[in-house]
Amino acid sequence: MGISWKKRFEIGVEEIDKQHKELFEQTERLLKACQEKRGSEELESLLEFLGNYVQTHFETEEKLQKKYNYPDYKEHKKAHNDFVKKIEEFKQEFKEGKKNVASLMRLNRTITRWLVNHIKKEDQGLGDYIKGNS
Repeated sequence: MGISWKKRFEIGVEEIDKQHKELFEQTERLLKACQEKRGSEELESLLEFLGNYVQTHFETEEKLQKKYNYPDYKEHKKAHNDFVKKIEEFKQEFKEGKKNVASLMRLNRTITRWLVNHIKKEDQGLGDYIKGNS
């Protein structure tokens, strides 16, 4: 299951849209590396980058939420924290050799679904709120 950025994912907040696009590109790289059965070092570095970038992106969103007094901040932050925890747990299991490329591909599909659903629901609401309060 590949994922590519589409205009319909834009929420209308340039900084967030740019970061979402990068997340899609990195997720696609991870999937491609899995499909090509590249070495675990490359997969590990991609996972590390993706995990770090997700945290950076979430921090950006949360700062904007605070700036605009977004009413759903707590729920949005909880969704972010849950996702980061899932990524961190998987990275640790992968480093310990408890995960293989097939399970990494399943994680990639999970990331893909989560990103699309999160953007279409929570982030679109955030974008609408920011645009309405700017």
